[in-house]
Amino acid sequence: MIDNHAIPIIDLFAGPGGLGEGFMQIADRRGRRAFRIALSIEMDQFAHRTLTLRSFFRQFPIGDVPDDYYRYVRGDRSVPTQEALFERHAAAGEAASREAWRATLGVTPASEVSSRVSAALKGRRKSDPWVLIGGPP
Repeated sequence: MIDNHAIPIIDLFAGPGGLGEGFMQIADRRGRRAFRIALSIEMDQFAHRTLTLRSFFRQFPIGDVPDDYYRYVRGDRSVPTQEALFERHAAAGEAASREAWRATLGVTPASEVSSRVSAALKGRRKSDPWVLIGGPP
């Protein structure tokens, strides 16, 4: 579920997503998230896996994350893999996979990066704000 009121963030060199998580803790006057991660880019496979799982978590309203998520992170065999979790909650899994992109900046063609950023910001007017964050190595 996309928060249209929230300011989108493009997170480069995202790692497991700590900087983005900080932004996600900021609420507006109505108690809604003030920001939303539109796209996170990370090259490391293990950091990307965490990044994608946290993106999955954020696909749900605050306080309405499915119990399957907590079963998975506790290592409960009823949800044996991240892939199984994403299959059980397909829309959230697909959104998380779109949001967290495994790519290597400087190696991945700039046109592909530009295209993904544009797609993540689609529907916004040029005058609408968005934020670029990153933790360069």
